[in-house]
Amino acid sequence: MKLAVIGTGKTGGEVVKLGKNKHEVTAFNSKTALSGLENFDVIIVFVPGPAMDALFEPLINSRRPVVIGSTGFTWPKNFRSPNVPWIYASNFSLGMQMVKKWIDTLGKGAACTIHEVHHTQKQDAPSGTALSWGKWVEEATGKQPVITSERKGDVVGVHRLTIDSPFESLTIEHEAKTRGLFAEGALLAADALHSSRFSKPGLHTFEELLCHS
Repeated sequence: MKLAVIGTGKTGGEVVKLGKNKHEVTAFNSKTALSGLENFDVIIVFVPGPAMDALFEPLINSRRPVVIGSTGFTWPKNFRSPNVPWIYASNFSLGMQMVKKWIDTLGKGAACTIHEVHHTQKQDAPSGTALSWGKWVEEATGKQPVITSERKGDVVGVHRLTIDSPFESLTIEHEAKTRGLFAEGALLAADALHSSRFSKPGLHTFEELLCHS
C-alpha cells in the first residue's frame, strides 16, 4: 500500500515508523505544501486541530480514502461529504470500543464524572476522547457528565470515568501506554480502506468500521 502520512509529530511519527514495516510510506509535514496526494492509496492525518482547516480541500480533491486522527477542531458547516470513505476517530484504541460497551449499559440518571490526563504539549482540552466519552454517557444516562482535564509530563493519555451512587462508586480507567496504540489502530483502518473491506463513501467513525468488520 502506498501510504501518505500528514503530520510528523508524536503520533504521526509512530504511524510512519510502524507503517514502514509493511507499506511504502511518504511523510508530509502539516506546514508544507501538499501535492500528489492523488497518487497514494490511503492518506492518514495526525495534525494539530488548527492545522486541519487548511487540509479539507486538498484531501477532498485527492479523491483518496482518508483516516483522520486529529482532534481539537470543528468540522466546517459547509463540509462536503467525500465520494470515497473517510474514517475519523478521537482515539484509535481498540480498547475504547470496550469502554463504549460498558458505558452503554449505564442506567438513566447515573451520576458520572470524567477526568483525563495528557502531556503538556496537547493543545486541546478536554481531549477529543473525553468529549466522546461524555457524549456516550449522555446518550446512556440522559445527563451530561462533569469533565475535567490535567496536563503533566509526557503522559500519552489516561481517561477515567467515575460512576457515583449514594452507596458505592465505580471507576473505569483506560491508559494508553504508548502512541503506537493509536498508530496501530489508524493503520488497521487504512488497511480496511485499501482492501475495500470498508468502501461506503462519506465520513464514518472508527466504531462503524469495527462493527462492520
